[in-house]
Amino acid sequence: MALNVLMLAPLGGRTTTVNGRVYSATDGTTITAPDFDAEVLESNGWLRIGNGGSGTTAQRPVLTKANRGQHYHDNTLGKLIFWEGANWRDASTGGVV
Repeated sequence: MALNVLMLAPLGGRTTTVNGRVYSATDGTTITAPDFDAEVLESNGWLRIGNGGSGTTAQRPVLTKANRGQHYHDNTLGKLIFWEGANWRDASTGGVV
């Protein structure tokens, strides 16, 4: 099952039920959702921020400079991170993770 990383649009906290699954987040946090739920969440005000997938720190994809901007939800850290060409960085702070 493919996963998409979603971030709640800055409209305040939100809880949405899709296909019997409850998704809840506050501003600035990220969640993962399967493709078929992601489309419904988007239509209900959630913002898709990437298709980088999610997993543990150990499961991060190996990337090159050509992959700059790739997003990934690190479940170990509980954060959205991105690849800047040499390092993984925290999407909120810009710090190396």
